[in-house]
Amino acid sequence: MGSDDKVLADLASALTAGAGHLNAVLDIAVQASARHIGDGSLIRLAEDDGTLSLASVHHPDAAVADLIRLFLLHDPGIARQRITEGFSGIVLRSGRPHVQAVSQEQVRAMAAPQFRPLVERLGAHAVMITPLFADGTYRGYLATFRLAGSQPFSAADIALGADIAGRVALAVTVARSVEQLRLSEDRYRRIVEHTQEGIAQLDRTGRVVFANARLAEILGVPPETLEGDTLHRFMRAEDRRRLPARLAARLRGRAETYEQQMFRGDGRPIWVNISATPILDADDQPAGSLGLLTDITDGVRARELERQLEQVRRLDSLGQLAGGVAHDFNNLLGVIGGFAELVRDEDDPAERQAAAAQILAAVHRGAALTGQLLAFGRGRPGRPEVTELPPLLRELEPLLRQAAGEHVQLCVAVPPDTARITVAPGHVEQILVNLVVNARDAMPTGGTVRIECADRIVDARVSGDPDHPPRPGRYVRLAVSDTGTGMDEDTLRRVFEPFFTTKPTGQGTGLGLAGVYGIVRAADGHVAIRSRPQVGTTVKVFLPATAARPAPPPAPDAAAPAAALPAVRARVLVVEDNPTMAAVVARMLRDTPYHVTVVTQVDEAVARVAGGPPPDLLVTDVVMPVMSGPELAAVLRSRVPDLGVVYVSGYTAGALTMSGQLDRDAPLVEKPFRQADLLAALAAAHAARPSRVPAGRAGAAPPPARPPADEGSRLAR
Repeated sequence: MGSDDKVLADLASALTAGAGHLNAVLDIAVQASARHIGDGSLIRLAEDDGTLSLASVHHPDAAVADLIRLFLLHDPGIARQRITEGFSGIVLRSGRPHVQAVSQEQVRAMAAPQFRPLVERLGAHAVMITPLFADGTYRGYLATFRLAGSQPFSAADIALGADIAGRVALAVTVARSVEQLRLSEDRYRRIVEHTQEGIAQLDRTGRVVFANARLAEILGVPPETLEGDTLHRFMRAEDRRRLPARLAARLRGRAETYEQQMFRGDGRPIWVNISATPILDADDQPAGSLGLLTDITDGVRARELERQLEQVRRLDSLGQLAGGVAHDFNNLLGVIGGFAELVRDEDDPAERQAAAAQILAAVHRGAALTGQLLAFGRGRPGRPEVTELPPLLRELEPLLRQAAGEHVQLCVAVPPDTARITVAPGHVEQILVNLVVNARDAMPTGGTVRIECADRIVDARVSGDPDHPPRPGRYVRLAVSDTGTGMDEDTLRRVFEPFFTTKPTGQGTGLGLAGVYGIVRAADGHVAIRSRPQVGTTVKVFLPATAARPAPPPAPDAAAPAAALPAVRARVLVVEDNPTMAAVVARMLRDTPYHVTVVTQVDEAVARVAGGPPPDLLVTDVVMPVMSGPELAAVLRSRVPDLGVVYVSGYTAGALTMSGQLDRDAPLVEKPFRQADLLAALAAAHAARPSRVPAGRAGAAPPPARPPADEGSRLAR
């Protein structure tokens, strides 16, 4: 679980635990917001008469917090402020968080004269106002402020603040509902029946004691069918298995919040957020649980659509890369083929050795290129992290040269002291690949692409310039320029529209610059583009600079010892469906102490183990027809329980999609691999096996030094 996810999970649990007490909910909320986002925080709640009241405040200095309470309670212009005025009005109308850098002059101007010394004590230099919405109703706002010397609020801070506000708004709604319950059972029932959250009270066994109409609406069944029944029929099988443990946790007094997929009465799947808390009996002992279900299906679908759009953008970039990568692979194959002929025809051992070295070098270059391509295409961009651009661009430069193609000259100028930024490194890849591919396509007869980095301080005098971010601050400017065909003014006005493209039909998706724009704006940055027909285009990406330092790299592992060959002749069964690759593995193991049998069919492997001496080790490809490597290992281990396993695969990501089936102690060797890699994996798998003396073999002589004739002929194939 990521750090933000843990913050939200801990907050949800704390809010759920205090759900019956409004003041506790508010105190928890302001402390969480101050601790994880800013230096201080306060909440103002909307009252029924359309005014705001101070609910809770947190400041690093308790004395200042008391003064803030006095200020907000007694200033004539603030104490009875309408919800449509000031910051409250801004977030009420927009429905989104509002972030503002506040100068001392602005703070003084906001207060009545008698309170101006107080606001100077407050020391706020940045304020984030986040609305509290629940049940579609404005509940007030959460204000988080940072003192002088703190960093400005980032996009990640704003997103976390919105998530905290969402949970606080729901908790405030529930807490107020519970308070009203204490006043009147009848009034409580009216509130419960009209809330937008489904509410279910369960007894100790999980049967429904009470369910409101909203819960029946969410589940798509008549309300009268719920009471006295369980919710099993609306759950997935795995969630039904978890339910007893969750009910037991409620009886131990533990609250919990989680997301879960359920099924309506008509079978349609939905996603719900469940907040479950214990219900106490007259003796304050847990007697069941109270569950609040919120339908979040639309939000989950929106997140899934965003993930799919991200993948479409990435696949679009991969398609653009394909031409350059194919060209480079053809070069590598030409090197391998040419030197292979020299090895075949050359009599001089030194020349043969040199040619073999060139073949190995070409293979390693191809493997590195494949690794870069797969890393770009398969992964999520990762969480934002403090990133240094110079080393990242050095790492990306080979991939960018492939994207540019041989007819384009790529120049990269990155000062080594460029400021750090907070961004997902995968997003930098995507930005640069999209911009370089666009530049390449704008220069069909060749040209120059230049990538430059520079630190920029933007102040109020230039922040209105279209080439600069709208807000002053410290930025890193990443510029990609080309000498291509350029664009006219009408085209420039539409370049960031999704699916708008100037390329011929079938040659562009219109997602490249739209993707760049979305990534940069999500990072609280800015994109500017300038272009002149027949002169070229320059795209400038401004990303906020940070003074934070990157996380230290993990400590390097101790140097691995050379693979230890077994003291006895272990039997190795190799299963590889590609005959040529099978022959390579057989040759790698021919002059080792291992006793090797190689087969290319899984049914032959099963038959050999069933009718012959059991192997000690299995080397198997992960993806094969008829049966996968993990499935084959499971079948063979039903006969040889202590069988050691080594997996090999030409596509690591594909192999790891089965990671739940791979043994924790089974090494995975990526193709192409060296003999040393294979021997090291065999040694590790052999060492992980429990010792075994097979029945009937105690004291037996070791197998012969060479395999029998039938096996030797198979190895030669």
